Amino acid sequence: MAVFKFNENDVFINTLEAYPETSFYIHSGNVAIDSIPDLSGANQSNILHVPDGHISLYEINIDRPSGQEISASITADGKRSYSNALSIDGVNSYNVIYQPGDIISVSYNLSGTISQYYYPTVTTALGTDFTEVTADNIQNGNTAPSNGRIIHGYKNATPEESVNNATQTGHPITYSIQSILNKYSFLSPHFKMKTEAPLNIRDLRKAEMSVVSIPSIFYGSRIKKGSMELNYYVSGSKIGTLTDRGKRGELIQTGPYGSTGSGSVAGLVFYQEGIIILTGSWQLGSDNGIDYSGSSGTLNKWTHFGSGLHQDNNSSANLHSASFSIDFQGTTRIPTMTMLCNAPYSELNWSNNPTFLDKNSSYYGMFDSSSISYIEKQTSVANITHTELVSYTPEQVKETYISKVAIYDEKKNLIGVAKVANPVRKTPERSYLFKLKLDL
Repeated sequence: MAVFKFNENDVFINTLEAYPETSFYIHSGNVAIDSIPDLSGANQSNILHVPDGHISLYEINIDRPSGQEISASITADGKRSYSNALSIDGVNSYNVIYQPGDIISVSYNLSGTISQYYYPTVTTALGTDFTEVTADNIQNGNTAPSNGRIIHGYKNATPEESVNNATQTGHPITYSIQSILNKYSFLSPHFKMKTEAPLNIRDLRKAEMSVVSIPSIFYGSRIKKGSMELNYYVSGSKIGTLTDRGKRGELIQTGPYGSTGSGSVAGLVFYQEGIIILTGSWQLGSDNGIDYSGSSGTLNKWTHFGSGLHQDNNSSANLHSASFSIDFQGTTRIPTMTMLCNAPYSELNWSNNPTFLDKNSSYYGMFDSSSISYIEKQTSVANITHTELVSYTPEQVKETYISKVAIYDEKKNLIGVAKVANPVRKTPERSYLFKLKLDL
């Protein structure tokens, strides 16, 4: 067996940046991810054991019967056994004092999906001077309007995770919108909380808008700039398209050409946070009388984009006429190790494979042995040199066929094997360079 040592320039590590495409199609409250249908199993209608339109984060409970799911458990011990030390998904009370030895079971079949929140117009803005609204003020009702909107990360006294109609109080934005707007304000004046002339004046503290949140499991480290595209359909016909032509995060209506609002900024996209804010409130197409969930009207407009997401829409049959799609590219970085393995001239032309020897030789398989020795007789190498002549034996050429490349550590322990698709013919006059790549 021939062993060669890697030279200094034969092994290097780099990072491969890829841009996988992801698409969501929303219709009748359901979500299709990458147009992949649910696969049914013996025990579950969806073998991933997650709700429709969700992606399984760990793919632990694949097609497991109900009641036999794998769950995680935490044993309280030492300092970690007190209140606020453990946060449990799905538990509303976080002030439980656990005693050492207590076992807390946690659901292990976590999933992720996109979310949509609709915020109607309000007449009074919290924090009109852009100062923080304290939790005490909100709880005491000193500054909270009836349909209050929190722009500094706080919640109303009666927060709602989703809004079914415009009369409900408490429309939480569960992040600090002010801070991320400031972060990207250098890109465009549209990232200001309150825009000024010559732009259309709109105040995100009071204006009608909707927010679409995309978990990072769908895009990796960030969404690729300029790849976001939103399409709005009614009865199968496209009535609006938003794209980021300038790669600045401005979602501009680019279609249909010449339609109302064409060329206007209808929203913002935050590529690193996976957040889309839609503020376009102009009418798209004709009024189809669609009863949009959580809205105060039936007009088609960008603030209604994604309406009914993950909700039961049986009570609003006419919402089925509207559908929405979100397409974008994520950004993933994969560290890779590249190894260059050389097969030099006049090397690797001998083999331990029995087929390397000539079976027709009179000495093939012959040996001399005694009580202290075992010696095989010398046998000629099989001549497999190709020729098109009949009854002619060509001059023998030492040749082998390389089918595997093995990687060893410094102690000659086998740590990896790479196989080629087809054996490579090696002669003394040929040299090869095998390029091996390993994702870390």
